[in-house]
Amino acid sequence: MQLTGICKGVLFSLFLVLPVTSQEQQWTTDMQRINYGEIGRAKLDLSSLNETMSSLKLPGFSSRPLTFEAGSHLLVQNLVLEGAIGTYLWGTRKRDNSQASLFGAYGNLVMGINFNMPGSSWKVYPFFNLGAALLRFSHHPGELDFTSNNAALTSDVYWLPTVVTGFGGAVMHVFHQKSGRGLFTVGLKGGFLVDPTTQSTWYRNGVSFKNGPSPLISGPFIKLVIGKGNYISG
Repeated sequence: MQLTGICKGVLFSLFLVLPVTSQEQQWTTDMQRINYGEIGRAKLDLSSLNETMSSLKLPGFSSRPLTFEAGSHLLVQNLVLEGAIGTYLWGTRKRDNSQASLFGAYGNLVMGINFNMPGSSWKVYPFFNLGAALLRFSHHPGELDFTSNNAALTSDVYWLPTVVTGFGGAVMHVFHQKSGRGLFTVGLKGGFLVDPTTQSTWYRNGVSFKNGPSPLISGPFIKLVIGKGNYISG
């Protein structure tokens, strides 16, 4: 009788513990959602644009601009989905009484396959991305008279839209909170950007200018990734 009572007690304890244990384990197998930021460098082909800079008697732009990116990462089983927006940053180029600036913005959709099981402390996945970019090129005098009535006419601003694709891989370490559903991640992304166009038509004030320089957003890149998120139920 005493043994039977002990068995009943053990079974009753397992009945209470198992649902709790399975619920905690569930968060390691469901989806992860992470908001992240990235900083890095990309090597781009700006030879065509720098030929124009040379004709303007200005120093060329660096082929390795800084990149900043913010996005959202979703892991569903082993499928990785991301959406992000980012920028390319170059410093202003000056000489004598003339200067030029270049700025780039882009948006990306990313899809990858994670090699590790959900709930692992690591993510290792190759990815492919598809997006669009917009470059802004500005050329104007370095100094203007404050009282000049023609100040608005002395700055030439051109816009170049283009398509961007790419591929690469990511290695990220995931830190799980001991309690709750939160997580934190840090890692590296690297790969190669591919600009399938030779876009040379720029736009200014609604007018298209053909046969301009054709900078290509093509080349290798590497980025540091930091993100924070949580598990979400399926």
